[in-house]
Amino acid sequence: MRPARIAVAFATALVAAAPAVANEFGPRVAVGGVYHQTSDVTSTDGAHQNGGHCTNVHGCFVLFQRAPNNQEVIIEHVSCRLAASAPNLTGVFLLSRLNGNFVFEQSTLIPVKVTASSSLWNVSGNVLHPLHADEIPLVQIDGDTSGNIAGVCSISGHVVTP
Repeated sequence: MRPARIAVAFATALVAAAPAVANEFGPRVAVGGVYHQTSDVTSTDGAHQNGGHCTNVHGCFVLFQRAPNNQEVIIEHVSCRLAASAPNLTGVFLLSRLNGNFVFEQSTLIPVKVTASSSLWNVSGNVLHPLHADEIPLVQIDGDTSGNIAGVCSISGHVVTP
């Protein structure tokens, strides 16, 4: 076996053997006024974590954490890689919660199926979504039928300076 084939075979076996990490908030990063966070923490009600995937539901949420230090942020970009057993996703939205209640701001995103026969979806879009101090951002994913939904989403934007 050639060295390149050995390396590819070893890398494939290593990736296949690695345990899947799910239900984690990525680090909240603010560098030079730019804010970013990634998450695969899911919820069926937009408030309570439920283990990294939503089962037998029409809708699912990917939750994020508050911006650190009561910072206000303008979220400017959202991207997601989603797996859904429903034939079609009917909507993906960036929302916010404050003290357990959804706030008025909503940004609509367009899901795109990876291939016609795939259960994978990509979402990537520019938004202007204000995130006030103590608001919690979340992405809502809606399917046309009941099914399983899981995925990972990232948000990024700028910290508002007074």
